[in-house]
Amino acid sequence: MARKTNTTINFDPMNVFASFDPAKAGEQFTKMFGDFAAPTMDMDAFMAAQRKGMEVVTAANQAAFDGVRAIAERQADMVRESVEATAGVVEVLRTVKEPKDAMEKQADFARVAFDKAVKDSNELRDLAVKTGNDVAAPISAHIRASMDELAAMATPAAK
Repeated sequence: MARKTNTTINFDPMNVFASFDPAKAGEQFTKMFGDFAAPTMDMDAFMAAQRKGMEVVTAANQAAFDGVRAIAERQADMVRESVEATAGVVEVLRTVKEPKDAMEKQADFARVAFDKAVKDSNELRDLAVKTGNDVAAPISAHIRASMDELAAMATPAAK
């Protein structure tokens, strides 16, 4: 047995604002927010803080640039050293007559090259970590100082 349901609603959109009185709404708004006082802000101090922030960002960008440049220069030096070492080994291997001696020289070279690669990788890691710290530390310190400055700048309005 099917139930009949009424799907129509008695809603007249023309009567929604029939009882709306703009004068009363204004009075209610004034009553609700009339005593509300927004905090005041020292704009000169605020602008000085923004300038400091830009100076910190500029210094951080310079530190990042300097760090990346140092890493790239060191990598270039490492590649040059590696090419020179390889050329030296090739020259030594040309003069070796016995295959056993050549294999020993190659094994020695591989061992030295591996140790140098590990050392160089650690050096590059340390440079990258130092660069990250050089960039992040002043920004972090500035953010903490800025929060304190902004809190001090906001003063409650007089009632």
